[in-house]
Amino acid sequence: TGVGYYETPHREGSSDELQQRRRASLDHDQINILQETNQMLREQLDHSQHIQITGPHGEPVYAAGSFRDGRWLLKRGGLWGVDLSMATSTPDDDDGSGSAGSEVVVPISALEDIEIRLGGIIYATATSHDVYAQMEEQDWDDSTRKEVLCHLGGPVTGAWLAVRIDGWPQSHWSVVQKRDFSRRSNEYRENLDVFEVLLEDVPDLYPEATISFHRLSFFGNCVNQMVDSLGLDPQSEGKGQEGEEMWNIANLIVAELRAAGNEDIGEAFMKRVNDLQMATFMKITINNESNKEVEKEIPALVQMQLASQSTAEFLCQVQSAYGISSLPGS
Repeated sequence: TGVGYYETPHREGSSDELQQRRRASLDHDQINILQETNQMLREQLDHSQHIQITGPHGEPVYAAGSFRDGRWLLKRGGLWGVDLSMATSTPDDDDGSGSAGSEVVVPISALEDIEIRLGGIIYATATSHDVYAQMEEQDWDDSTRKEVLCHLGGPVTGAWLAVRIDGWPQSHWSVVQKRDFSRRSNEYRENLDVFEVLLEDVPDLYPEATISFHRLSFFGNCVNQMVDSLGLDPQSEGKGQEGEEMWNIANLIVAELRAAGNEDIGEAFMKRVNDLQMATFMKITINNESNKEVEKEIPALVQMQLASQSTAEFLCQVQSAYGISSLPGS
């Protein structure tokens, strides 16, 4: 008799099914890894665009925004504007900076060590370069807001930070503004150091005054590179000729301002350019003037803008001088 043995029955396809299950498990793991990697990359990209206005060494955080949420204020000058939101107090705050959930209270003295951070990295500070500041007055919520534009960084790459001041009486603010304007209008006099006024005079006279930040403008070649790399340029196709004509006018405005001896930089200069672009737009759209006709008037418009003290005053003078019946949209 032969020795008997037990033969395990062969189940057709069992090996293939096991391999398929393993592959499915591996595919599922790979998908999870890819999803986690993509999420991490998205978070890193978002973080790299995160803007913060902070105290020294990144603390505390006073205001924040995102580079992605910005827009061109003037593309030729590489001026990219971003709206900021003030930070809010938490229940753990014990520095008297406000009740939980309310905007943090920032004393004027904080300006001395202010930092602008992009992606957590210092972009510009009040201590790395001299801070150039210029007075500005605008209508806001049916009242007058007192703002000072502070240029932080170098002459080629930097940022303009709009500092809004609460508790600085209109009477004293107007005196400082007039001194600032008269000094800048006189090439033989040294400009008023508005930043020094903010750090020394205002706190001494008005110790309860506070500041807040709601707008920041980046400028420089690096801004164009960042906007291009992130695909944020909102300029659409189909407006080539119209856009080219407006660029020509902008070029003439810039050249004429410099020829007239204006040496403003950054947002202060771009503000003049924007005022003049609005004036030329009014003449083209309301008075139906041709671009050639408007170009001939640019030297006169530049002199008018340089002599005015605000956008509203300048545009009213343009309306009166050129018989423009109404402002666009009014």
